[in-house]
Amino acid sequence: MCVLSFADRTQCTVLTGHSHWVENCAFSPDGTLLARAGRDQTGLCWHPGAGLLCATGGAGVYLLTCVP
Repeated sequence: MCVLSFADRTQCTVLTGHSHWVENCAFSPDGTLLARAGRDQTGLCWHPGAGLLCATGGAGVYLLTCVP
């Protein structure tokens, strides 16, 4: 998954980690974290600007959402 800068539409970083497609993703309300759920049934949480993985979820993650 590529993260783009909204200011100039350039690629900031590439987030890897899933062994299959990313099914959905959601930003935290403050925009600092990005959670992703993949077809491989794992969940990953990132600091997208820095490209740092901050948390992983076990098997069985199919869908996620972020509620303020």
